[in-house]
Amino acid sequence: NASADTAPSPALDSSTTQLTTANLAELYYRGAQETLARRTLPDAEAMTHFRKILGAADDAVFTVEEFGRALVSQGDGVLLRIKYHVAGAGYRLFEQLDKVTGYEISAYDLTWSYASVIEAMRIRGNAVSLL
Repeated sequence: NASADTAPSPALDSSTTQLTTANLAELYYRGAQETLARRTLPDAEAMTHFRKILGAADDAVFTVEEFGRALVSQGDGVLLRIKYHVAGAGYRLFEQLDKVTGYEISAYDLTWSYASVIEAMRIRGNAVSLL
């Protein structure tokens, strides 16, 4: 069957992985940690981009603490999204979330999926301790 031969493989699907999703949370937390540790905001050009990412007004002004909290909040939103999707599976971390249904698919209990969530939570703790 020609159509079966050309059908996309589920393994090649562009579904979201738990690992990269947790890495996004970690990125926000690391940004907060770095900002709070240095006690300085990113430069003006970077802040233009951050305002968009954070959904802030173009002329929004942040203190170091406000910016740090905003980044932590963004990271929390990402981890809460993972939590939302894994709760129905007893909080087991499968490799991917189906891009259409949001259900977990692929390999289950992947060590690096757990490690990425745990590392994000560790960095979050570091960032929050600086607030």
